[in-house]
Amino acid sequence: HHDRRLEVARSLGAERVVNTAAADLLDTVDGWTGGVGADVVVECIGRPELWEQAFGLVATGGELLAYGGCPADTEACFATERIHYGEVDVKGAFHYGRHD
Repeated sequence: HHDRRLEVARSLGAERVVNTAAADLLDTVDGWTGGVGADVVVECIGRPELWEQAFGLVATGGELLAYGGCPADTEACFATERIHYGEVDVKGAFHYGRHD
């Protein structure tokens, strides 16, 4: 099921994909970027542990788009220094509601 999704991503133009069931995402992104991190990270699953992980993937001065909606009252923890000293721009995007 992961491989099928990766193939769809490739067919839509993704240049690089990673199967997180088989490889560590942070190590993979570090390898791709020489340890700098990604300029843009999009979290589109909506799990708090992935929101937290996203801060470790984004480069200094990069952007983090929180697109995946978590259930109401969900909390995530991350080091505030990544936003402040790392100058990471965090943006939220609402895609649709239950009744749409």
